[in-house]
Amino acid sequence: MIGASMHLFNTLSVNFVAIFLGFACVHLGGISPGSAILKVFTCLLRKLVFPLLIFKTVATARLGGVNFGVLAACACGKSVTMAITWCAAFFFYKTHRPLGDKFLTATVVAAYVTCSDDFAVGFPVIDSLYRDRANMGIYITWNSLMGATFFIPLLTVLFNIGVGLQPHAQDSCESIGLNGTNKWLKIIRGILLNPVILATIAALLYKTMFGYTLVDNGVSLSMPHPWSDMLTIVTSQFGSCALFLTGTSLSTPKATLTPILLVIMKVIVC
Repeated sequence: MIGASMHLFNTLSVNFVAIFLGFACVHLGGISPGSAILKVFTCLLRKLVFPLLIFKTVATARLGGVNFGVLAACACGKSVTMAITWCAAFFFYKTHRPLGDKFLTATVVAAYVTCSDDFAVGFPVIDSLYRDRANMGIYITWNSLMGATFFIPLLTVLFNIGVGLQPHAQDSCESIGLNGTNKWLKIIRGILLNPVILATIAALLYKTMFGYTLVDNGVSLSMPHPWSDMLTIVTSQFGSCALFLTGTSLSTPKATLTPILLVIMKVIVC
């Protein structure tokens, strides 16, 4: 029987190949990074495939067996890491720069160590380690939901403040005061209409109203046929496609101290 470490190695190898294929296609001239087909492909994954994957994961999860302590630990860990990283970048990285530049840099670094591609990278890794011992999909979904409802809106606010602090901003009243209401409305609207949140709400409604249609498979539940087959066809290749798109956005690798430290923090801490 193949152990968890071998499953993990196989998963990471597949992930690397998918990312490398995207990188190679762009740098060998096969695909243009700004091409219409990539834009359509990206939109399809974000607006259709990813929400359906969220819906399927939440609708078929056994919520009664969820450890809410783990959910709280994930949220608190990311929050603390984000706060520490933001403060470290703001107070200790190139402190001679203008206030607006320091604010934006700190926010970018905090976004890097906090945001993650949970379903494309995290889910296959966790699945390779736990397999049939536990249904970890709900925890991955929780991370995505927290990102959509808390971390992304918070980062958006911080970015807006940083832009308002730039020397070239017309004036603080116009950038923060007069347009403040519109910016907050856009943030709230973005939260409410986020596909992750809408898919989660739809899945919870389905479990409440049509939970009797779910099929018990032991560790988890599944949708009834033919809906389960349709969802499987649409969502099964999300991970490889998302990783391929990640590869298309990569530039030529260059190793420096700061990115290495950020990668270590993201992999080990977050």
